Amino acid sequence: ACLARRRSSVRLRHSPQKQEKLLLFFYNFCSTELKSEELCYIVNKMRIILLLLLLLIVSCSYDNEQTYFGCTDPVALNYDSSAFSDDLSCLYDFGCTDVNACNYNPLAITDDESCDYVDNLVFESNDQNDIQQIINNKCKSCHNNIGISLDYQVLTMSNGEILEKFINGNATGYSYQIMPPPGSEPLTNCEKLEILNWIDNDYPLN
Repeated sequence: ACLARRRSSVRLRHSPQKQEKLLLFFYNFCSTELKSEELCYIVNKMRIILLLLLLLIVSCSYDNEQTYFGCTDPVALNYDSSAFSDDLSCLYDFGCTDVNACNYNPLAITDDESCDYVDNLVFESNDQNDIQQIINNKCKSCHNNIGISLDYQVLTMSNGEILEKFINGNATGYSYQIMPPPGSEPLTNCEKLEILNWIDNDYPLN
């Protein structure tokens, strides 16, 4: 049976002229070389079998046949087991598909249970799920070099407006406009929203 009836042509093993000569050979061989009717009968049978094989090759090898294109990577989300040729359409995007999550990924096709949500954090807590932990992980080391300690008093200066501008990337009058500065590991979207939410809640201490 034909396995691929799709794009990209496949040439015949023998041209029509060669096929005709091959069949003609068997006919002439039977009529001129063989004197036995039994042998001639066998040759005729071979001719029929050969003809059927040629027809099968032709039916599976016309120039308008196509190879089916699709994603051939079994790891991909849209893997197509019936595809014979990869068309670079494979998708691997996993992520959070909940639009209400702070790490929502609009490109994600399958949810990987990584969704996170903004917490109402305080500056300092016993479980270290707080603003101070975010600052220590992402921002504090960047300021130690210039002798500025990002403690509670510094972060809440001007009612938190300076911090808010740094988080949004539009601070002015400084050597950089965003915190952490360029070249450092950036805040995640969830971390940004949690700091801004902390400011909106009048920056609770604990």
